[in-house]
Amino acid sequence: MEATTPKRRSRLNGKRHAYEPSIELLYKAVQIDDATGCHVWTRAKMPKGYGRIHIKGKDHLTHRLSYELHVGPVPDEMFVCHKCDNPSCINPEHLFIGTIQDNHADMVQKGRNPRGEKQWNARLNEDYVRVIRLLKWTNKETAKLFGVTPDNIKHIRAGKRWAHVL
Repeated sequence: MEATTPKRRSRLNGKRHAYEPSIELLYKAVQIDDATGCHVWTRAKMPKGYGRIHIKGKDHLTHRLSYELHVGPVPDEMFVCHKCDNPSCINPEHLFIGTIQDNHADMVQKGRNPRGEKQWNARLNEDYVRVIRLLKWTNKETAKLFGVTPDNIKHIRAGKRWAHVL
């Protein structure tokens, strides 16, 4: 006996779902933020806040789908990026096409890149960096004290790392 998956049926008319990607379908789950102009997706989201919708057996990122429906296809190897930095926003006026490098440059320009102790793997904090710069020990001795490499200490003292710390 072969197990079959039951077909999904609508609660309203008993017919199988046959959603087509459309602007109307997207905007059934959007709340417009008057202060920012963001069109915020209110249903299913990915862990980092990007909207997600399931259509015809496939998951779609809502901001990408919105761009494709409003503007046109997204070229291969390109990303749909947010000018507003709100991953749930699907407003086509807040979206632009770019490479991963463009998206990273946008993040850095806006100061959203994690620096210093905000990085997930940081072993030092700003107070330690200030102490490192004041200590007159060798790089090797200082590195051993703080649990980092002598190269790291050298770059901190030269201002190449942790440059934002005065």
